[in-house]
Amino acid sequence: MLRERSRDVVPRFEVPTSLTTRTRRRIAVNALAVATTVVVASAGAFAGLRAVTRGDQPEITASAACLSTQLRTTATIEGAAGAREGAITLTNASEEDCVLKGMPAIQLVDGNGDPITTGITFLRGDPMWKKDDLPQPAGWPTVPLQHGDAASIQVRWSNWCPDGRPAPAWAIMLADGRLGVDAMRDVFPPPCNGEGQPATIEVGPFEPAPE
Repeated sequence: MLRERSRDVVPRFEVPTSLTTRTRRRIAVNALAVATTVVVASAGAFAGLRAVTRGDQPEITASAACLSTQLRTTATIEGAAGAREGAITLTNASEEDCVLKGMPAIQLVDGNGDPITTGITFLRGDPMWKKDDLPQPAGWPTVPLQHGDAASIQVRWSNWCPDGRPAPAWAIMLADGRLGVDAMRDVFPPPCNGEGQPATIEVGPFEPAPE
């Protein structure tokens, strides 16, 4: 009976106005919710990016390079198999923090105060922590120095020819000029083991001085 009555119902293909209105309203609400979520997520990501790029993290204060006027030098040099080897120590005697970094520039000076530019070969040596198979110091090759802190340079000096050649003065070249190493004046030069060959000076990088 119901099947027979259903045949009398006229099909309608248009959507009722009330249903269309409700559907559009639902779509609009959903779209607004999605847009709001996207905005909030984007804002969070942008804030996170700013935190990384602008540093909501501990700031690292960079110190200036040490100057010759801030440092005092000493040296501990011993004889070793026809050479002289040991360490030059540089202590920050100022109240300002500073840093030493990388390979030092060593200069030998004659009795007239002029740099010795011939007859010497400088070689790159290892730091003492590497020779002793110790862990690499934190922050190396930068060596920060507060007041009273010290850095050291490993040196090995050999073949000072001819025999009897006057001992040179030693200096370290820094940003503001030459820092004399007065203690090296008291070091007796190594013997001449290769007549006609240049002297060799092996120099290590700046590193924290042993405590």
